[in-house]
Amino acid sequence: MLTAAHTLAPGPDLAARLRGVVTGLGVSFGAERSVKLEAGEARGGRALFSVALGADPRADLLAAAHAMGAPETAVAPLLPYAGAAAHLHFGAEPPATAKLYLEFAVPPPRRADLVFLAAKWRLDGAAPPALATYCRRDEGLEDLLDRLAPAPLHAPLRALAARAAPGPRALEVAEPPSPRLSLDLNLYDAGLTLADAAAELLALHRALDAPGGQALLDAHGAEPLGHVAAGRSRAGAPFATIYFGGGPG
Repeated sequence: MLTAAHTLAPGPDLAARLRGVVTGLGVSFGAERSVKLEAGEARGGRALFSVALGADPRADLLAAAHAMGAPETAVAPLLPYAGAAAHLHFGAEPPATAKLYLEFAVPPPRRADLVFLAAKWRLDGAAPPALATYCRRDEGLEDLLDRLAPAPLHAPLRALAARAAPGPRALEVAEPPSPRLSLDLNLYDAGLTLADAAAELLALHRALDAPGGQALLDAHGAEPLGHVAAGRSRAGAPFATIYFGGGPG
């Protein structure tokens, strides 16, 4: 990977700026978009870009962090795990949050359940960096819903899970010491488009009184549905996130 430094700036075009950074690394990458629903609002413009790590994952991670202008305090907790990672994901959440995720094809030592480890930081310095864990969970769906997802979101999540046979891969997402705790359902294997899951996605919008559900379907209905996450945010508020459109960048 190249190592030219790039300073990301806050703004509504953060995802486009991050795409430029990833393009500058000189490797092929994948891309995925998402919309986050919270009480009374839907926040789009979010993106995730993904690359395969090479023979020296630690060096690749450091090069990517340098290219993003990531603070050392955000990246340091990832370094002990970099050697076990297979992929690196770059995230943009406008207007000012940037992210780097390690993905493990084989769990790292002493963390048999860990699938992703993510560093997140504010470009404006408004909050300290955070570290999130994404851990595989094999318990029953009802137990996961009761423990991780707000009750008003259970019905659409249950309906989405029923569309995936033999069942979606489930992750528990935590970001201590914040209240952030959520359930992530990987629905790619179900082969659904957003239009296929229109009833469930509109129900998620209604449960959170979030606008834009039909507009999302009108604009992106033919695109693949990826993950759906739901839980409580860093502020303790109910949320749901719909990930879609995964493919080559």
